[in-house]
Amino acid sequence: MTQITMTFEKKSIVTETFAVTFPIYRRQLIEHDYGYVEIFTRTNAEMEELNIHRDHSERGVIDWTVEHDTARYDVRSGADYALGRGEYACTAERFNAVVAELQAVLAKAVQ
Repeated sequence: MTQITMTFEKKSIVTETFAVTFPIYRRQLIEHDYGYVEIFTRTNAEMEELNIHRDHSERGVIDWTVEHDTARYDVRSGADYALGRGEYACTAERFNAVVAELQAVLAKAVQ
């Protein structure tokens, strides 16, 4: 695994520096008026992100969205968010289970 240093700056003052082992896995839970969305993210050493959004409606319907993008963080993101720690913690196993669930949905859709 690759290790790099991530530095978060605020007004040109270094606030925190971390040694990072990639890939980084993150889960973010966002509640809204009609349900909630879970966003599962995998960031590789090239700072590419794969984001899988699993939107749960109050009726039990799940909508899926997949994004591939370049990771961008600033001081507002916070270290826990960027590094997949604390409330954003996610394991490779959990991320891969979500990928498998999405693959099953896609396989069923193309039968």
